[in-house]
This record gives sequence, structure tokens and C-alpha cells, in this order.
Amino acid sequence: MSKFTIKHVLLAILTAQVSHVFGQELAVSETIQNQVLLNDLVATRGQEVILHMRFRTQKEVKINKLKAEIIFPVPQLKLVRMDRPYLLEKFGGRIVVEEMGLGRVQVEITIPENSPESLPEEAVAFLVMQVAGDVEVSPLTIKAQNVQMRNLEGEILEEVQGSQSHINLVSEALYPLISCFFYMH
Repeated sequence: MSKFTIKHVLLAILTAQVSHVFGQELAVSETIQNQVLLNDLVATRGQEVILHMRFRTQKEVKINKLKAEIIFPVPQLKLVRMDRPYLLEKFGGRIVVEEMGLGRVQVEITIPENSPESLPEEAVAFLVMQVAGDVEVSPLTIKAQNVQMRNLEGEILEEVQGSQSHINLVSEALYPLISCFFYMH
């Protein structure tokens, strides 16, 4: 009976995650041209997780500066560090994080001025976060808001949207099954 229940719980979580991602992608692609995106995750209490921060613009627009405010629930989540993806590092890009208060940081990601390169859309930063060991609430919501993007000419893009992502918490017994499913597919 317990295998039957675990399989159904796993299937329900995966179905909800996939439905949410595809629904969000369709809605975003139809209405929003400029947006910062964070991925959704499944984790356990006490785990360190990595959120991928990326952005979306019109194909012809190249970005060399992105600024966003990241808001996360404290004490459930703690920002451990921000990591640069390889392409950002390769082009001499930098990430500056400024704490704005409890659970609020401002992230500024830039490519050096006069560089012909632009920020890579795949990932501009990795937010490494620690989930508290005693979290009772699920899902945990992380928001990217007050977003500003500049193109290679230094012009500020208009109508830039933020987004929100969720860290869905599961029991430690269920987590290996979810990890195995994603690894095998």
C-alpha cells in the first residue's frame, strides 16, 4: 500500500510541476517580450538548492546590463551566494549583490562597457539558497521584481516583467524517487 501511495504522490507532484512550467512558458511567450525568469524546484528541508536566473527578450535585442530585486522568505530560505555561469565569466561579466533588508537583495549583472558581447539568455546567475531544516510551509516563493535591462547601446528596455518561482518541499523519503525519475528521463 505504501508503494502505491508514494507512486501516486510522485506522479501528482511531477504532473503539477510540468503543467505549471508549460502553462507558464505558453503564457509568457504569448504576452511578455522582456522578462527575468527563475526556475521552480523540488527540494527537502535543510537542502542547498540552485535557482537559475535567466531572461527573455525579443530575438534582436541584446542585453549588457540587468538589475533585479530578489525577494525570498526568511527564515525559511537563506541566500548563500550568487555564482556566475561560464559564459558570463568568459566575457568578463560580473555580479554585484547588495542586501536591501531581510529577505531582499538587489542583483546587478553586467558585461564590461564597450564589449561586443551580450548577456547569455540561458543563465545570467545561479542563486544558491539554503532551505531551513524546520520549514513547515510549502511551496516557498521567490520573486524577481523591479527589473531593469539595458541594451548594448545603453538604452533602458521598457515593459520589463519580473516573475516568481517556487521551491516545493517533499519528504526525504520521496526525494530520491523524484531525483531518480529526472535522472532517468
